[in-house]
Amino acid sequence: MLRNFVKMLAYARPYWRFYLVGTLALVFVDILDTFTPKLVQWAINHLEYQVSSERTPADLERLGNPLIDLFGPGMLESALTGVWVYALGFVLVVAITGIFRYWMSLDYAKASINLTHDLRGRFFAHIQRLASRFHDRAKTGEMMSLATADMDAVRNFFGFGLLLIIDTALYFIMVPMYMTSISWKLMLASAVTLPFIPLIVARLAHAIEDRYGKLQEQFSVLSERSRESYAGAKVVKSFVQEDSEVRMFAALTREYFKRGMHLAKVVALENPLLVLMLGLADLVVVVYGGSMVISGEITVGAFVAFFQWLIRLSGPMIGLGWVVMLYQRGRVSMDRIQRIMSVEPEIVDAAQPADVKQLKGGIEVRNLSFKYFPAPSVSAVVGDSENEKLEEPDWALREINLSIAPGSTLAIVGPVGSGKSTLLGLIPRLYDPPAGTILLDGHDVRDIPLDVLRTQIGAVPQETFLFSETILQNIALGTLGNEHEVEAGSERREADVEWLKQCARIAQVEQDVLEFPRQYDTLLGEKGVNLSGGQKQRVAIARAIARKPAILLLDDCLSAVDTQTEEAILRGLKEVMKQCTTIIVSHRVSTVEHADEIIVLENGRVAERGTHEELLKKKGYYAELHSKQQLEQELSGQG
Repeated sequence: MLRNFVKMLAYARPYWRFYLVGTLALVFVDILDTFTPKLVQWAINHLEYQVSSERTPADLERLGNPLIDLFGPGMLESALTGVWVYALGFVLVVAITGIFRYWMSLDYAKASINLTHDLRGRFFAHIQRLASRFHDRAKTGEMMSLATADMDAVRNFFGFGLLLIIDTALYFIMVPMYMTSISWKLMLASAVTLPFIPLIVARLAHAIEDRYGKLQEQFSVLSERSRESYAGAKVVKSFVQEDSEVRMFAALTREYFKRGMHLAKVVALENPLLVLMLGLADLVVVVYGGSMVISGEITVGAFVAFFQWLIRLSGPMIGLGWVVMLYQRGRVSMDRIQRIMSVEPEIVDAAQPADVKQLKGGIEVRNLSFKYFPAPSVSAVVGDSENEKLEEPDWALREINLSIAPGSTLAIVGPVGSGKSTLLGLIPRLYDPPAGTILLDGHDVRDIPLDVLRTQIGAVPQETFLFSETILQNIALGTLGNEHEVEAGSERREADVEWLKQCARIAQVEQDVLEFPRQYDTLLGEKGVNLSGGQKQRVAIARAIARKPAILLLDDCLSAVDTQTEEAILRGLKEVMKQCTTIIVSHRVSTVEHADEIIVLENGRVAERGTHEELLKKKGYYAELHSKQQLEQELSGQG
């Protein structure tokens, strides 16, 4: 446990200034707070002396009150005069303690907030760098749980938790010293129950760690299920599954409640046990300390002060329970986060990258074969699920050979699951191809710096994703900076905005945009929910061509538009496609028939290759697809 605690403290090292100032304030607070019973002791002894009928010099000496030496005999003139001195001293100490307590809390809060702010930023940045293979198996709910609930547990430990640890340690050092100054025998007698405390803490700490880990595991499941239900609300309604979803969610929440109660039973047991140990110590002090007062071994003031110091330990004793809980929660959560942070990004720049600044668009594929090797799930990485079995995948692509000249167009057709999208995903290294299998302008794609490679490729994926920003900001993604700031303000910005609108016109989406009340400043809902499927595809096309790419990848991006709009988009793209190398994936022959070369993929292999006319003569898959679509057009025309 101590080794893990020291490892946890290493994360706080960059914020040592905050912790240093906060700890100094905490030390000052504890010094003053543990001093107040001494004032009470002097006050009671003073009053006892004042009301005594016999006031001998020995009695005065027995008071051991330095305030009398400081303020002189005037304090002894009346009981009231002395009480005012002690009362004002007490108020002054409490006021100063409050000021330093504020700075103590503020600095510990600054440290913990800064730590989790930076940790959350590093976590998010690390997730962005992980390969698509990781994200294919990462569930959004699990990742959100790590970025929120686990981060909060870490923040609580490095804030309130560390403060409690140091505060408890200081009290257990300073209070026994004061108690020993009263009577070392009474102090040892009151400490008879202390050996039981580490045993209780150690026994319960393990149970808390195990049960909190299971609670967080269930919270991840609950978060993911909630996200899926919210995202798929329309599907749920369409299939009349509202009641089924409610029952499923209720079952998950019951399990979460069950695990939460399982943890709460252990946490609730800790404080009563610690307070019981303190109560037994109180019993010893009352009995044994009372006998010492009667025998005249200690004064009444000393007895009251001793008892107050013992009460002062009740806070740290209860705090010790909180310390264990916050530490175990923070450690489990930090461990879950660090396990994700330890996953190495697979797709990185080469040790000696090629000196490439600008791509011309030449693409060569040499004997490419590729499998999707699955990455471990997030649950397996963070330790929530054990013995996860990863099956050997089938080949997605086999022995692909292509040569695409700069500025030319390649079209890919084929049945579902034939490897079309896989091939497009390998060019920008969303997945890493084997070395030497894909070359751009003669350079292995793995040797080209990622920033150069991906900034010069415009891609429209099969599943269109739009951000919850304005339409103009979505088109500007990747062209005007990470903040997507496209507000007009300068001539340069005006020119940029005009180019983005030109891209919208090329993609045949501007007419739809202008029909919205706020036009290009229309704020989109989640995933562009307030746009139709065809409108989202056209915005995605505008986004891809806005960056003026050297290579344009269009993955079945016209499937949701009608034939007339498709023809208009292709006419608009002709000029764009002359200036870049284009690869189009489509199930429509009308989309690909004008390509310089067309290939047919079947089961991951190139089954046919040629121009539109050449493939029609081969009477294969392409010719059959063409005949079917012609027949569909004739039938729809007759209808």
